[in-house]
Amino acid sequence: STPLYSSAASDVYKRQLPPPPRPDVAQHKTKLYLVNVRTLSKDMAYQQVLTKFGRLPKLRLEPKLSCRDLLMLQMSREEEEGNWTDEDGCKREAVDLGGDLLVSKSEMLEDYFSLEIDEEGSLCALPMICTRELVPDQRKLPNFLLALGHDTEWDSEKACFMGIPDAIAELYSSEMTHHVPLPR
Repeated sequence: STPLYSSAASDVYKRQLPPPPRPDVAQHKTKLYLVNVRTLSKDMAYQQVLTKFGRLPKLRLEPKLSCRDLLMLQMSREEEEGNWTDEDGCKREAVDLGGDLLVSKSEMLEDYFSLEIDEEGSLCALPMICTRELVPDQRKLPNFLLALGHDTEWDSEKACFMGIPDAIAELYSSEMTHHVPLPR
């Protein structure tokens, strides 16, 4: 009998992996670990933002992107998902308020987080938290701006300086989009 067969024969079945979303398997040396890649990548991104606070390099966007257009896109998504109705108010007014808020906070966002928004409300640069190869999924930009404008507690310094890194970390968090086949 082979060592693998002997090991498998003596192992005890514990339980099936949970239903989707399933954890991913990571190997370190001879150990296998179940990990939630999205949670792990978000936590690592959050730590990078805090570690490099006030000195993050910039990831320039070419062309610049309109914050209001991105916010309107996210508001339409929110409406499709049932998170926004006509009773909540006018989407255009909410978008304008969010865009104006981000422009009014642009100096602080750039100084501390390298998030550059110009006076016209265009997103010009994002913080680069790791390497140039690690860029956020651009499909997450509308939700990112909504989180900054709506979910950040701007009136509380501590909550604000926790909320912005959290939004940036969520932007950079990743999900496994493909599976690498294991060798036989």
